Amino acid sequence: MEQQVTIAEYYDWSTAHIARSKLEAEGIPCIVLNSHTFSAYGGAVSLSLRVPKEAREHAIAVLADLDFGQGPLYL
Repeated sequence: MEQQVTIAEYYDWSTAHIARSKLEAEGIPCIVLNSHTFSAYGGAVSLSLRVPKEAREHAIAVLADLDFGQGPLYL
């Protein structure tokens, strides 16, 4: 099993999933964690965007092209 790392935290469902779609379009496998919890509790929890450890730098570079106005919290 490959190790995954969190590369960003979002407090908006739409921006998290737009970022996920962008990474997948670039061939980077990823997952958004806490989607169900976020639906139940809204902004009380963040959505974690995770990628394989070896794809971390490439994923952050891909997301740098996106501008949501507030930006994610990169880890």
